[in-house]
Amino acid sequence: DSNGDPIFASVTDAIAGRTDILGEAVVIDDVVSAASKYYTIDGSLYSMPWNTSSTTMFSNMDILTEAGITEPPLTWADVETACAAIMALPDAPSEGCITWPNHGWFFEQSLGQAGADLVNNDNGRSARATEIDLDSQAAIDYVQWWSDLNQSGDYVYTGIQRDWDGTSAAFQAQNVAMLVYSSSDTTALTDSGTENGFDVRSSFMPYNQDVDYAGNLIGGATLWMTNGLDDTAQDGALAFMNFFSNPENAAAWHQLTGYIPITNEAVALLDSEGWYAESPNSAVASEQLDAAADTPAATGALAGNFVAIRDVVTAAIEDILVNNVDVAERMASAQAEAQTLLDDYNELYGD
Repeated sequence: DSNGDPIFASVTDAIAGRTDILGEAVVIDDVVSAASKYYTIDGSLYSMPWNTSSTTMFSNMDILTEAGITEPPLTWADVETACAAIMALPDAPSEGCITWPNHGWFFEQSLGQAGADLVNNDNGRSARATEIDLDSQAAIDYVQWWSDLNQSGDYVYTGIQRDWDGTSAAFQAQNVAMLVYSSSDTTALTDSGTENGFDVRSSFMPYNQDVDYAGNLIGGATLWMTNGLDDTAQDGALAFMNFFSNPENAAAWHQLTGYIPITNEAVALLDSEGWYAESPNSAVASEQLDAAADTPAATGALAGNFVAIRDVVTAAIEDILVNNVDVAERMASAQAEAQTLLDDYNELYGD
């Protein structure tokens, strides 16, 4: 804040080793690794994740099977091969082969996959981030691949930034064969396929086959606790955090949506009830996050002005998709704009 004090309190420090708060069992030590690592700074968990997702791909297996494809594509090259076969069908999807929202989160995911940091100082985890890298080789490779898919007509851009609804609708209407999306909608997308007579299969987000896969990042939402609460209010907040993510609640929220079960005990509960055998799509996001390397790149970045920087990326990619501008030049321009945003933040709030 303006006095230099933290706005949010450390959840770990506030719990102070207790196993029970106001009758609610403490579950923070059981939070799954990917989420716990992202919100842990200097060994202390600063937020309680509950609404955690990752980017996964959803395939219309009826269309893929008709095109002679038996498994969802794993790599960028696999996507290109699949799209060539799909778009050669007499009844090829009316809009194109594949889509996903133009949102900076997908760009960040691609960097994690390639083991490339978004910012310096170990992705902002060993010290405050002071330099951003939007035009690294990994960044250029991903945006160029995206642009090439768009130019070939295989990728469908709806023309709207952050268009979650439009891209999902295109897939559910079978106007595209594949959708890269948030795993948060796994249940809805799977059920929609069943209701509309086609088989939906979830798989990992496709990655660059020419680079060793390092892992995908988390997304979603998390609960923060305001710093400076009195003991009574703080314990109430802590009890709510732990109640919200107890095994039964975490399991139920996962089943309703597709957000991952946030604790290991919730995973075990679902497995014991046969949920994953019944709904294999629901296991994919957790499996993808579990496959990530224990590196800053695969954990995800911490940086000031993050939302504004993400918007800079989204605008740059739209310019590339719509106006066919040079990828390297446009990302260099975005890099300069984003660096200014980061510098401004650090000047205001830096040590």
